[in-house]
Amino acid sequence: LGQDWFRRRTWTFDYPGKRLLLRAAGDLPSGPRIPFHLPKPGPESAAFGRITIEIDGAPLDVLFDTGATTELVPGALAALGDGRASRRATSFMKAAIFDRWRTSHPDWKIVSKAEARSGADLIRVPEVVVAGRKVGPVWFTRRPDPAFDEFMSSLMDAPVVGALGGSGLR
Repeated sequence: LGQDWFRRRTWTFDYPGKRLLLRAAGDLPSGPRIPFHLPKPGPESAAFGRITIEIDGAPLDVLFDTGATTELVPGALAALGDGRASRRATSFMKAAIFDRWRTSHPDWKIVSKAEARSGADLIRVPEVVVAGRKVGPVWFTRRPDPAFDEFMSSLMDAPVVGALGGSGLR
């Protein structure tokens, strides 16, 4: 479901409960909340949400991307060995941070030239903190820096460095 489908409605993404709830106007659930930032409404504004996650002790502002998808080449599927389909949920990270992780954490698994369309690499991040919960491992697909520094950040309320998708939200 794309951003237009979620626009101008109030939702609860209950990942632990495996539920997506459409809420009545003003109906807010009890319990913990995390900030979910949207651009100010306007005729040209996009409804892309931004959240903060933590990886390796560093806070990172990312697009909340329920539709982040990749398609893997056969060699990548064999390297993952998880028996799942080649087209699957992923998360994305800009190259500068992805490459820093690769250098700083040689123990984090890398699958080179994994993505069918772009030939992008994947990295397996063992733990991501999302809304105070530790999740993982989470697979991130490498993206060129301008994809986030220039394009996606221009559509957000503040700069983002990547996108957290289904590989981290599951």
